[in-house]
Amino acid sequence: MSYAGFAGLASCKTLARSRCEPYASLHCATTQPISVLYTQGYVGSLSAAASIRAASSSPSMMHALRLHPGDELFGALKKYCTDNNIKAAYIATCVGSLRACKLRLANADRDRPNEIKTWDDKRFEIVSVVGTISTAGAHVHLGLADASGAGVGGHLISATVFTTAEIVLGEVPGLAFERRFDDATGFKELSVERRRDVTEVLRPAVAGAALVALGIALGRTSARR
Repeated sequence: MSYAGFAGLASCKTLARSRCEPYASLHCATTQPISVLYTQGYVGSLSAAASIRAASSSPSMMHALRLHPGDELFGALKKYCTDNNIKAAYIATCVGSLRACKLRLANADRDRPNEIKTWDDKRFEIVSVVGTISTAGAHVHLGLADASGAGVGGHLISATVFTTAEIVLGEVPGLAFERRFDDATGFKELSVERRRDVTEVLRPAVAGAALVALGIALGRTSARR
């Protein structure tokens, strides 16, 4: 393909329709992947390990949203995925601040599930948010820094936004992140499974293919000039 063709592909990142209608306080949008590289089956190097659940997928579809003062972070993430039927998502990035927070600390296990620390009125900067989210539930860890710069982190239970929370989520087409009880840990843990609703699986692939075709057409048009 000519340089112009690649330039045409690069110009095809377009905003898809907004899926934010239920969120009066959210600003959000989605993008489609620029290419489609859909693959099936388990990751080869992991397929022989019965205790490891893994699968491959096409490129992520990205969602961007902002939470406003007073919004509850954990609940908003779950609601966004539920309302938009997102079966497998991960937190790509999040920046902002909090005025209250509840975390489950690292010492928690099946015998001590309530090792929880709560700050009802304390301001924090969000240093890091990582996790997996779906319509089946969420597993999110949060890192914070207080006014002195001291850090604290743990498993997110709830958090109230102080000024803002700017979030980018990645949706993984073709997969479903289920939550199933694991007797070894005493908690519901991630189960990576294939999506069964064909329409939702094909949607990003079709959109990606359309963008690739448009990029090729734009490149050929530019080459003729």
